[in-house]
Amino acid sequence: MKPGPRALYVAIKRRYNGHNNGRISISHEEAAKAISVSRNTIGPYFKTLIEHGFIRVTRKGYLGPEGNGRASLYALTEAQTADRKPATREFARWKKQTPRAKSVRGHPKNCD
Repeated sequence: MKPGPRALYVAIKRRYNGHNNGRISISHEEAAKAISVSRNTIGPYFKTLIEHGFIRVTRKGYLGPEGNGRASLYALTEAQTADRKPATREFARWKKQTPRAKSVRGHPKNCD
């Protein structure tokens, strides 16, 4: 993984206290500030961690009725959740996807 998503993972793991897995709250703004990047940069980092299976969303964030937002809640897949569900370790099953080779077409023979 690239350094940005790794730094985000460390920031999320710092919020884990051994008993709050599945209820780890961190907003995009807090995460961006923690690893010193812009809020526009942090979104793809979260997506990478989720796709690679290091974290999963347990409750999606939303904007409340008064305009106050609620951050998403996350679980580390390497540890048991607060409600005693076992660790899923999804990252162990992730396989690097090889990019498809672009098909190369030859130049047409009858071209004017």
